[in-house]
Amino acid sequence: MRKEELYKICLMEVSRIKYLGNYHTIFLSTMLLRKMRHPEEKLKEIISKTQKKMRRRYSNKECPEVQEEKMRTESMQAVGCNGQNYGKNNFLERTNERCLEQLEDALEGAVIPKDWKLTGFTVEDVLDYMVKELSVIAELNSIKGLDDESLKFWNAMVLRKKYNPDIELKENIWQTLNELNYLKKDSKRSKEEEIKFQMENMELILSLKKVKIPTKWGINQSDSNILEELYDYLIQ
Repeated sequence: MRKEELYKICLMEVSRIKYLGNYHTIFLSTMLLRKMRHPEEKLKEIISKTQKKMRRRYSNKECPEVQEEKMRTESMQAVGCNGQNYGKNNFLERTNERCLEQLEDALEGAVIPKDWKLTGFTVEDVLDYMVKELSVIAELNSIKGLDDESLKFWNAMVLRKKYNPDIELKENIWQTLNELNYLKKDSKRSKEEEIKFQMENMELILSLKKVKIPTKWGINQSDSNILEELYDYLIQ
């Protein structure tokens, strides 16, 4: 999965914390991205590198780097801002300890989702929990040869099932199609036809020779119900 796609998912996860504030929403999302990509790094190292990233990620000026500009734009959209009311152009140098204190204070004044089973409410507790929440990404990335669009679709479905355990597979597919804007405005297909078309497409991709599901998952890619088998495995 591309870095900017993973960052968008991190923004979605952090945005579930209400009243965190724009700056700290972006800061924590950037920390989460770093932790997902570099799980071996300690908290202070992540904070230090996040501070440097914020000069571009939370800037009110366009970034010349294409990938970073995409991530800056995603950040703006996540906090409901535009170029006129987003970011800063001056950043004060702060110690890692001071940044951590400020983030701790921001979390203390925020509202953590009730379904989060945290062992504590420090930055490290929240960060570790979100990493576990998004662990499905690591599992999906274990599937070799799966394209980014498919990874994004599967990830959105698994997260939706986690937060809405009663949702059925077909309805999950329908809501994901809408969330990711995959439905064509001029399509003549009904809801049922759209779902069937998407399921057939997903099954076709999973049956490709280049796509390799880890053998330890116990899923036979030649089975006719490969889609349901993989879905059941990922949501368990």
